[in-house]
Amino acid sequence: MIKPKWVNGISYYCRLLYKTNQNILRLIDLSAYSQTEIFKAEDLIYEICDALNILIPYQVDNDEEVYIPKNKRYYGILNFENDLAFLHDDIQKIIEKNKDSLYIIKNIRNKREHEAFNISAKSFYSGNDLPIIVYFEYQGKRFGIESSNFLEIIKDINKIFDKIIYEFNTFAKNNIDNYGENPYYRKYGKLNFERFNNIYNSNVLKDCSRAMIDF
Repeated sequence: MIKPKWVNGISYYCRLLYKTNQNILRLIDLSAYSQTEIFKAEDLIYEICDALNILIPYQVDNDEEVYIPKNKRYYGILNFENDLAFLHDDIQKIIEKNKDSLYIIKNIRNKREHEAFNISAKSFYSGNDLPIIVYFEYQGKRFGIESSNFLEIIKDINKIFDKIIYEFNTFAKNNIDNYGENPYYRKYGKLNFERFNNIYNSNVLKDCSRAMIDF
């Protein structure tokens, strides 16, 4: 039996998504009143922006349009859309729902990659009931991103990946002898990204975030 490419191909994306959820959790309750936490927030935002540009393949243009890449060279995980029929439409829905945030995320990621000396985090705000907000400046332009923007995106990505894991387990059950004893299928088959969404939607979100911050 020849395994479809997505069966092994999703492993990196799963690891990246797991780490990105952890980074977003760390970001939620960081304080704008602590210099150490300000630096940590900036670093986490850069990491999260890099990851989201991999987890959701999309492009932007100068008219602030956000769309799925037209060139399949940049399709990323969408290369598996023929085997995972829901993938294209679900990613398209995330893009349509979060266009403004994704446009900013793409700009932070691109400017940092190509012109790190020209972009900087200038202002930080937070409060007891407010997520941390960071404003970046680039050549006289100012744009802000907050942890809640990341939450809206990551919760929907988690739902997509739980669908992928369901298909992964279905494939393994139907095609792999003793799949439950195989370390690869055992590791990835047990992933459950809904657990992160349960935390995000709970009243202990900030407690979980604070518990993950280095003391």
